[in-house]
Amino acid sequence: ILMCVLGCLLLVTVSMSAISMGVGAGEVWIPAQSGGEKNNKSPVLVEFGGNFAVFHTDSGRHRVDWRPSAQRSVNIGGSTYVLNDDKGKEEEATSEILPLLKALESRKDTHYALIAVRPSGFPRLQQFLSEFRRRDITVGYEPIDQMRPVSLTDGVSLPPTSVLKTSNDSTH
Repeated sequence: ILMCVLGCLLLVTVSMSAISMGVGAGEVWIPAQSGGEKNNKSPVLVEFGGNFAVFHTDSGRHRVDWRPSAQRSVNIGGSTYVLNDDKGKEEEATSEILPLLKALESRKDTHYALIAVRPSGFPRLQQFLSEFRRRDITVGYEPIDQMRPVSLTDGVSLPPTSVLKTSNDSTH
């Protein structure tokens, strides 16, 4: 009888671990709490996939299309250099993301962007980060599998619902 009980417990344990690691399993990120007052910012989760970003907000996940600001390529001595126009006006294509960035920028003293980078977003990551950095928004980033869901447990969602109603967003 004892062997049957142990066998059942082992079966339940193995089954539960297989379910938690199988298809559809997601990641939950727990932001580290620092002891000092200076680094006590709350994270706002942003998933980045190269052509889109998913902002985790109070009212859910909001997917917005994204493409880099104006760029020019220059060929000098056989090498190609890409110039980003950081001082130029925002392109219409990135206007969907502007209300979300401005809401985060207004809280940059108390919040930072925690960016989950999908493999499809690696080639454009630095350009995406520059959208935050030119607004002096602190960023952190971490790679994540292409299709794996991710969420924060103690993170603060942004922006407020009133800002989201003015943008063209769809739930992811």
